[in-house]
Amino acid sequence: MSLAYTSFEDLPKKLLELHLEYFEEALHYFQKLPQVRKGGMGIMGISKGADLSLSMASFLEGVSAVVSVNGCNANLLCPLHYRGSSMPALGLSRNRVIMRDSGVFNVRGCNNDPLALENAACLVPIEQAAARFLFVIGQDDQVWDSELYARQMEEQLVSNGKMRPEMLLLPGAGHLLEPPYFPFCPASYDKFAGTYLEWGGNPESHSAAQEKHWQRIREFFLENLGGAVQSKL
Repeated sequence: MSLAYTSFEDLPKKLLELHLEYFEEALHYFQKLPQVRKGGMGIMGISKGADLSLSMASFLEGVSAVVSVNGCNANLLCPLHYRGSSMPALGLSRNRVIMRDSGVFNVRGCNNDPLALENAACLVPIEQAAARFLFVIGQDDQVWDSELYARQMEEQLVSNGKMRPEMLLLPGAGHLLEPPYFPFCPASYDKFAGTYLEWGGNPESHSAAQEKHWQRIREFFLENLGGAVQSKL
């Protein structure tokens, strides 16, 4: 199930705030389907969807496996509310935006430091989660430093006695890692930013990475959700 949370039918057009109860309702709905195996759910998210997936695993019950694709370790873009508590959004500095000659913007260095003391409330408490984690990392991500955030999350988990997460490093892959055979997209209009953003990656490496990461994601979910691993995509 692909869950929309903005700009779809009656959902808000802008991300001003999000409520985790909405995602909890979807989790419960999915768990009740007769074709869904009992014993835990798998969640995958890319970019903003990745930190939402981390928050679901950290605060909601029944999540056994999480795949974060080019995610951040902090809550991004808007406050996240749950049961009377709120997690603020990590701030950013617009003066670090780079404008290319083509008019496309590069925002790789814009996020503030998630580990800075003043941003502690934005950090997703993944050490609370009971899930296994797979961090998929495009090493030419031009939206933010996905590998740095993954390393920080690894330390966060290990230092709290949790199992070390799996990392899948993909050289030459950009931010917008989609399923295999989706067209390579180095830059496009981003509705959250309201302008054209650079995603990164080069065609050959990025396309190969999309095949590789999709295969490993499928295996990871089968391994951690009680399925049988098969060799084909």
